[in-house]
Amino acid sequence: MATPRGHLNSHIFQRMKKAVSLGLDIGTSFCCAALARTVDGALQTEIVPSQLGSSHLTPSIVGFTGPNDSPLVGELARNKQTEVGNCAKTFYDFKRVIGRKYNDSQLYKIIGNWGFALSESTDPVRRQQELPVYTVEAKNGLLREYTAFDLYSILARHLIDLAIARLAENEQLTCITVTVPAHFNSEQRLNTKNSVIAALAADTPVHILDEPVASVKAYTQQGRIDLTTFPPDKYIMVFDLGGGTLDVTILRKDLHSQSLAVCSSEGFCDLGGTDFDRE
Repeated sequence: MATPRGHLNSHIFQRMKKAVSLGLDIGTSFCCAALARTVDGALQTEIVPSQLGSSHLTPSIVGFTGPNDSPLVGELARNKQTEVGNCAKTFYDFKRVIGRKYNDSQLYKIIGNWGFALSESTDPVRRQQELPVYTVEAKNGLLREYTAFDLYSILARHLIDLAIARLAENEQLTCITVTVPAHFNSEQRLNTKNSVIAALAADTPVHILDEPVASVKAYTQQGRIDLTTFPPDKYIMVFDLGGGTLDVTILRKDLHSQSLAVCSSEGFCDLGGTDFDRE
């Protein structure tokens, strides 16, 4: 059967679109998105502005404070956080919760620092999985539960939408890379990756990259570090103190792949700038 001309032209146009990659740095306090595209043979990056355009940083906040308790994200959620009744349904710091069980001893140490509750689920499946949940009481009195995975996915979808809005008509998003702390375990990494996949409407590949490796790659791209001449017997130490996490990572150049390899890493999910401010 013949293919309709309009459908064929659309298919060809899709194949002709220029590939653009997206990097997501979803931090405990703030997050950032950047587009990478090749222009005249050179790699160019574009930092995606926040929703209100006031910064390139988006607060890592999700609040169910919109019309009919719909989710607001970033600046809009932060701006409504202090309104009466909104504190208990405006959530942050969920990077510290994703991939953790409700009975995690480290989680108990920080639960009291928040203005909202984190509890066991009433759902039998989530309860069996020991997933901690955030509970929102809707205006109609019904209770709705959200996991850190859910909130991560809402935030990721927000960042992806902002990035897609910056694409030209002849461009398409072909790859997403999400950074994670070097000390994240396999469960935290998998939850982070899957939360971004869940936020996608299209079948776009999602990759995970350690935050210290990403920072060194950025220095390399900017010409501050030349890996081609970097001695193999020398090391790079990355001290990454964020809003809610601390990582110290040692890297060196791998002689076979000529890329960076992590030698050792140590970090804390419960120590960051917000903790210094609180103390």
